[in-house]
Order: sequence, then C-alpha cells, then structure tokens
Amino acid sequence: MTSHPDRSLGLSFPTSLGTSTADEIRLLGQDLTADLMGKVSFGELAFWLVALRRPTPSETRVFEAVLVALADHGFTPTAIAARLTYLSAPDSLQGALAAGLLGGGSRFLGVTEDCGIYLHDVLERHSAAGAALADLGLPVELLRGFALLARAAGTLGQIAEERRRPIGMDAYLTIDRNAVYVDPSVAAD
Repeated sequence: MTSHPDRSLGLSFPTSLGTSTADEIRLLGQDLTADLMGKVSFGELAFWLVALRRPTPSETRVFEAVLVALADHGFTPTAIAARLTYLSAPDSLQGALAAGLLGGGSRFLGVTEDCGIYLHDVLERHSAAGAALADLGLPVELLRGFALLARAAGTLGQIAEERRRPIGMDAYLTIDRNAVYVDPSVAAD
C-alpha cells in the first residue's frame, strides 16, 4: 500500500495547476470533466496553464494560429531524428517523439524565442510567431516551449507517416553506404 503525505504533519505542496483525488480531477481550479472537457480547446488550455488566466477568444485564435504555423516544416533534422529513432525502436513511440523534440534548439525552434525577445525587428526577421506569442503576454523564456508543443503534433504526424510510408531505412542506408573514411591528420576542406 502506498503511503500518502499527511497534511496534519505540516506537509503541503501548493499548485495552481492540477490536483486529483479518488473522486475527481481538478485543473486550474475547474472540474476536468464538468467544466473543461468539450468546453475548452487544447490551445486555450495550454495558454491558460502557462499564463494562469483564461485567454480571450481573440487571444485563443492568435495562439492557436501560431501553434498551427509551427507544427511541421517538413523533413527538418528533428523530424528525421524522430523517424530514425522510430526505425531503430518502433516499440518506443515515446522515444521517437522525444528524439524529435529534444533536437528542437536554437537553429530550428529558437527563432520563436529570439523573436519574442527582439520584438522590435520582427518585420526584418519574418518570425511573426514569436512576436505574436510575446504580444499575448506570455513569458519569453517559455516561448520555445510553445514551439515544442506545436512541433509535438507535427512530430507525431511524422512518426505516423513513417509507419505508413517509411523512409527511415532509406535515409540510414544512403548515409551508411556513402560513408568514407578520412584520415584524421588530413585537414578538412
């Protein structure tokens, strides 16, 4: 039998997000089944979880538009990483999804965060996604997280396509069959 902390011992772990008992799950102070399911979109909920305020309908439209814009950009290194991880371990969907998300860094998803920080030159950088998120009042330190949230959907789509129409083995074999040994003492071109 699992022991649970006893509040009478002075133990408490405050949260404004989610709690659960044997009878209910509450999220953001709302009953999950009665107040949220079927009434709140996933994008609206994601915004609410971070900002701790329910977005207005217009904020929800902008936020969800940004998520759609960031979901998938084709055979990016993160998509390829997810597909090759799935090729190697098809029994580990979570590993393939994580591989795709772990590769989301400053070159491919960081521009969203950078743009939020450097809002003044957004027109020159053409990264309306970061500007839109920052304009919604979301913390700039978390903007890449929203890009990852959107990219999770795209990465899952990439894995689903890999199951239907695999290219991972071809990608691997193309590189493997064309790998050539280079003497480390020879300078790179």
